[in-house]
Amino acid sequence: METVKKIIKVGNSNAVVIPANMLKKLHLTTGDEIVIHEQDDTLKITKSKLPESFQDALTEALDKYHDALEDLRKGDE
Repeated sequence: METVKKIIKVGNSNAVVIPANMLKKLHLTTGDEIVIHEQDDTLKITKSKLPESFQDALTEALDKYHDALEDLRKGDE
């Protein structure tokens, strides 16, 4: 998908508005971190990925506390 956007002034900075349909397709929302890659005359925006060590720690914690988290979830029903 390709779209043409203008650079706009926001305070002392400049910004480009990303269309809602693109955000939805990429599962991005306000506050998410992105990485902007610059090469020659091209900008490439990608979703910021969590460090592998953090992903591993999160998976380990979710596995370890699965039953307790499931009990908490059921308590909201």
